[in-house]
Amino acid sequence: MTSIKVKFRRSSGTDGDGCIYYQLIHDRKVRRIMTQFRIRESECLSGLRRQIGHDVDMLSRIISGFDM
Repeated sequence: MTSIKVKFRRSSGTDGDGCIYYQLIHDRKVRRIMTQFRIRESECLSGLRRQIGHDVDMLSRIISGFDM
């Protein structure tokens, strides 16, 4: 079983900026897929929800193909 999570990683500065990445966990091994989405921590993700949903669906299809 593989799990996919959408995470926010703060940048090293103190301004609250950061990036969105996908965390995949399979057989207790963690992999991170970085995205090009840069947002402030206080911003709403509503503008990115469609793209993030599309990416998660695509990753799920790829993973289910490998599991077969």
